[in-house]
Amino acid sequence: ITEVLVDGRNETDPNLWVGRTSTNKIVNFSSTDDLQAARFLNVRIVKAYRHTLEGEVTGG
Repeated sequence: ITEVLVDGRNETDPNLWVGRTSTNKIVNFSSTDDLQAARFLNVRIVKAYRHTLEGEVTGG
C-alpha cells in the first residue's frame, strides 16, 4: 500500500483515475467516488507495467 496524489481522470479511460506516488511513479486506479485532484489516497499496487502501475483504493 502506498500513498498516491490524485492527478485527475485518466485521459484514455474515463473509468480510471491517475495519480503519482512520492517517487513520481504513475498509478492508474478505479474509484466509485468523485475524487478531487491534489487529494492523497492509499492505494494497493496490484500490477506493474513498463511505465505505469495499476492499483486499487484501500479503505484506510
